[in-house]
Amino acid sequence: MVLSKLVKGKVSGRWLFVLAKRIDFPDGSFAGTVIGLFDVSYFDKLFAELKTSRKDTIELRDKDSNLIAFWPKSLKQSAQIGSRTVSQEIRNLIEKGSSDVTYKSVKAYNDLEQMVSLCKTDQYPFFVITGHAEYEYLRPWRNESVIALMIAAIFTLATILSAKILFKSRETELLQIESKRLAEENDRLESVIEGTQAGTWEWNVQTGEAILNERWAEIIGYSLKELSPISIDTWINNIHPDDLNSSNEMLQKHFNGETEYYDCEFRMKHKNGHWVSILDRGKVISRTDDGKPQWMFGTHIDITARKLAEVEWEKLQKKLNQAQKMESIGNLAGGIAHDFNNLLFPIIGMSELLLEDLPMESREWENVQEILRAGMRGRDLVKQILAFSRQSEHKMIPIRIQNVLDEAIKLSRATIPTSIEIYQDIQQDCGMVMADPSQIHQIGMNIITNAFHAIGNTGGKISVKLRQIALETSQALDINLSPGFYAVLSISDTGHGMSEDIIGKIFDPYFTTKEPGKGTGLGLSVVYGIINEHKGKIKVYSETGKGTTFDIYLPLIEQSDRTEAVTETKAYPGGNERILVVDDEKSVAALEASILTRLGYNVTFHVDSHKALGTFQADPNGFDLIITDMTMPDMTGDQLAIKILSIKPDMPIIICTGFSERIGKKQAENIGVSGFLMKPVMIADLAEMVRKVLDETQNT
Repeated sequence: MVLSKLVKGKVSGRWLFVLAKRIDFPDGSFAGTVIGLFDVSYFDKLFAELKTSRKDTIELRDKDSNLIAFWPKSLKQSAQIGSRTVSQEIRNLIEKGSSDVTYKSVKAYNDLEQMVSLCKTDQYPFFVITGHAEYEYLRPWRNESVIALMIAAIFTLATILSAKILFKSRETELLQIESKRLAEENDRLESVIEGTQAGTWEWNVQTGEAILNERWAEIIGYSLKELSPISIDTWINNIHPDDLNSSNEMLQKHFNGETEYYDCEFRMKHKNGHWVSILDRGKVISRTDDGKPQWMFGTHIDITARKLAEVEWEKLQKKLNQAQKMESIGNLAGGIAHDFNNLLFPIIGMSELLLEDLPMESREWENVQEILRAGMRGRDLVKQILAFSRQSEHKMIPIRIQNVLDEAIKLSRATIPTSIEIYQDIQQDCGMVMADPSQIHQIGMNIITNAFHAIGNTGGKISVKLRQIALETSQALDINLSPGFYAVLSISDTGHGMSEDIIGKIFDPYFTTKEPGKGTGLGLSVVYGIINEHKGKIKVYSETGKGTTFDIYLPLIEQSDRTEAVTETKAYPGGNERILVVDDEKSVAALEASILTRLGYNVTFHVDSHKALGTFQADPNGFDLIITDMTMPDMTGDQLAIKILSIKPDMPIIICTGFSERIGKKQAENIGVSGFLMKPVMIADLAEMVRKVLDETQNT
């Protein structure tokens, strides 16, 4: 080990000496040198522990007589570290390398006569010089103890220094190992960060200085070079203005210690102009002496895809909710249809009976005719409700659209304010189309209602036009139809109109431009589906601020032998067979019995299905036909039919229902039912079905 001369630190101002030791590898080859600095103030602590009298002095000098340490500290005025000022006697002794000398001094630091002892330490170039009052020196044990302790202290120092040097050697080895481990850990962390596609940032909150990685810049379409110079303004200048305040609020909460981490979502502008959604997370890792945030580290993660997925999920959730709502409406519609048809049945049936009894063209006959027409409109309304909920079968028949439009316009006029004019231009000789009247009615109602909503309550005009046209090949191709004759229904309004973007979406399910609560977004999509079912096309023409026109093309049918069904008074088929009628609505059961009795049949009716079954069981051969309602308490019509057929398998049964999810025409046939009727039943339909079933039974 090598010791340097005493030196004074330029920064600390402390006196030091340098120790150096060679380090070898296990094989003895040179590995390096360990260098350490030793502060001489260490000796002050050592001397303070010695039990010296107030007249004792201690000095530690090197081989050049430089003062390294002294005691007591009261000698500071006359003794300075690094000073070579010393008595000639001591200088001579040090220069000679004397190892153990004692003499009497008359020029001591404290101007008292002292006995001075000089002792050289082994292995190290240090000299210990002690001074004692003469009377104290007469106690040999004291002088020897001080010198012995001093020498022991020097050896302790040497041991400590050696230990420190050895520790430094091991520390260097460990430092190399740790540096390698940290380098590997850093590489691993960089790989992890790269794998997460996260941008990283470091921010000096006090100066605004910022350090970003390349991924941070890539997220918004830049390179770090393009963003230079980088500071907190790089973030501020690119964040969405609407998100800046909320982000600052989250930062302030974290600065105040209200949150353990800073966590915020905001938008940043991409180089291409669009907005990128960012999840920003970070934490203050150091603070100033007065507690202010100093350095903060964090990450940027691009969550644009996730946010878009969340938007799509919300849309799907809304569609699901709407579908569930429509399912509920459909279930409600079924219940309404059943009850409403039971109400309509007596109205329609009694009206028909009255028309037979009253003189034609009489005032009373005309009044009843109006009642019948109202009942028939109610029946069509129920069909529309069931069609809307997809719970009825569509019946295509030859119809004249002008007759259906007349009903739709009358119904619409009752709900549209008089400030809106409804103009009609209907070609009365327009040909017939093969269509479901209730669905054509629904088309007219939906589009006229949309026109009313487009105009609002400010006043305007709705035009309804119907014309027959012949499409040539070129014209048909433009509309994607086949050449031929078509009925064209045009409904236009003077409302606010639509942009091209909106026009492209209006037939999408659940799309609506109306305020919440004013539309389901299903009206036009249902219209579009109906028109396709009828092999037609719908075209839309609109301009913002100038209104909208819907043109609906429906193919005309050949009219050689086709005529529209008209209601006319005729004789209905009858008979004299025995019929059991079962319906839990007394008015319906009584009406059916009255109609059948007028047709010549012998009728028994019950409003309780159990009593009806008991009557049949009492005399199975006493009836030629059973007519039963479907929806009844305790025992439904199909259950009653199964029990009756188990008693008499060839018994003809007709099921009559306003609406039922349990059974349709095919299901009824599968359990052995002979006929199936939907309420409200017209006299002609009931008479023909009864006669048909009875005749088929008798012929088998």
